[in-house]
Amino acid sequence: MNWSRIILGGICGVVATGPMTAAMVLWHRRLPARERYPLPPREITGAVASRAGVPMTASAMSAATLIAHFAYGGGAGAIYGAAPTRRLGSPTLAGLLLGALVWSLSYFGLLPALGILRPATEHPMRRNALMLGAHFVWGVCLAVLHRLLLDDADRASPALRQRVAGSRDTYPRNGKAVLNT
Repeated sequence: MNWSRIILGGICGVVATGPMTAAMVLWHRRLPARERYPLPPREITGAVASRAGVPMTASAMSAATLIAHFAYGGGAGAIYGAAPTRRLGSPTLAGLLLGALVWSLSYFGLLPALGILRPATEHPMRRNALMLGAHFVWGVCLAVLHRLLLDDADRASPALRQRVAGSRDTYPRNGKAVLNT
């Protein structure tokens, strides 16, 4: 298991949740008034808090919603980091597939199965389009950033390995090699 890829995936998942959240908020404002009920992250957080018997003020609910949403994005990103995604070629394609997969598994499977949220089939089509689009934003941001950072690390690694291999018993100090004692 490549822990650096998994950790990087988690970090990228958290970072990608930012643009996703911005897209969700902006698109939510464009929905007809009757479809502007709370977005899924708030609904999910509210349902979990209610089940746990945890009363929350509006500001505590907002904070908990953001923390949970970014944590879920990071967790899904870590899973992505463990996957052999280079086989898909384009990180954009990988991101679109990932976004669709996470949306489908979450809104048709996991959340309804746990009784936390109604399945996507019971929400208006525009809300589903909003959420699927937001997951596309998240997936593409995550996959492109993950690939960019992995490619950058891969480019740096051969030179670093060569430098380390050539000076096993020394380390540089002020431009001079010093015996590593």
